[in-house]
Amino acid sequence: YTGPANKWGLGEPNLVVKDKTLFLYYTEDEGAGKTRVATAAAFDTNWPSGLVDHGYAISTRDVAEDQTDVKYLPEIDRFIATAIGDRFSDNSYLHVWESTDGFNFTPVSSDIITNNMQPFAHNLGMSGDYFGHAKMGSQEYIAYAYTGPDGDWGRWNTWLSKVTISADGFVDSSQTSARNLVPIIMLLLDD
Repeated sequence: YTGPANKWGLGEPNLVVKDKTLFLYYTEDEGAGKTRVATAAAFDTNWPSGLVDHGYAISTRDVAEDQTDVKYLPEIDRFIATAIGDRFSDNSYLHVWESTDGFNFTPVSSDIITNNMQPFAHNLGMSGDYFGHAKMGSQEYIAYAYTGPDGDWGRWNTWLSKVTISADGFVDSSQTSARNLVPIIMLLLDD
């Protein structure tokens, strides 16, 4: 990192494997955090020397939004990204994007989720398997830190929520070609 010394720089990585490609997502913070993406051959023994930078996967974030966690949904051949918006406030929410290629993410129409969120939330992660895949229609989890109602800096409790990932038009059936669907990803926080 060669940017301003008073910024956090590069960090908060997460990895996703799709087919034989490893996607590395990480935050670049030079004032407003952005999510970058790089790729490499998934089983390259010289990792990480073969990483190829592809620029920003998410370059415009909501207000006071922190790092992004990305998972791949093999049933519908889509990537889903989640983050906390308006972090460290009474109005914290879950922000959701989707991507068909893993390089370009757009907010989904139901992208702001506030129900069952704790106030003063930040730094979210979503469950997935070893390859960074999540499963449509089954129970996954999100976990994030939160400071509680007083917003005390450094008092970071951890909250775990069950989530279900669904999509308009998604049918869990071997007779249906999920790749032919054009779903809108929805992340539903369970009580």
